[in-house]
Amino acid sequence: MSIDTRLSRLMPVLSARERAALAVRAFKDDEPEDPDWRRTMPRDQADEFRRLIGLENAVASPLSHMIHSLKKEVEKLEQKVTLIWELCNWDDNVTEIEEAADLVLQGVAPEAPGVSELRLRLAKPYRDRDGGRGELQAMIKARAVEMAAYVQFFWGEMRAIEIVVEEVAAELGGEDPLKPLFREMLVYSKAGLTYLNQILEAVGSAVELQEPEEARLTELRAWVERHAG
Repeated sequence: MSIDTRLSRLMPVLSARERAALAVRAFKDDEPEDPDWRRTMPRDQADEFRRLIGLENAVASPLSHMIHSLKKEVEKLEQKVTLIWELCNWDDNVTEIEEAADLVLQGVAPEAPGVSELRLRLAKPYRDRDGGRGELQAMIKARAVEMAAYVQFFWGEMRAIEIVVEEVAAELGGEDPLKPLFREMLVYSKAGLTYLNQILEAVGSAVELQEPEEARLTELRAWVERHAG
């Protein structure tokens, strides 16, 4: 008996979930469906099959677009957090240079050419503004706290999407409804947020990356159901 014959005999006994999982896998692989998956389907499976395919459609289109949009927002956040980190390093470097210059002026260390002039140039921006370095450090701290709030928000959104997608996968017998590209985006964005939180920890503004609230999960589940139609 050929493999095609054996598969043909299996078609009528497939469940609605199995048929939907096969259709989802074909969609992710950019392959056409086998017409027998639907043609041999018993009538009493039709409603469940349509419901499962509707869930897949909700994940494949609007929810995947949400993942893409969040990835873009995380990339913008990376630029802002990197700027905070560079400002911190710049401030530290200025401090080290001024301390070295002080040692020269006190006669503790030999003076290199231009050290006194360099110290005056470094100190000038702080002399010209009230608050001096403390003002810069306060600004860095405020921005870091703001960025930490964004890290927590985007993390919660990513985890909520991940949880709901896992629930849809369970409905499909374990078949991941996300195309590989969007799965990679989700993994990449979560890793990026974890890294950004580590940077913020170095400046004293890290947050605990918490799971989304149940209310947000309920809202997202209802949103997927509406788009599943």
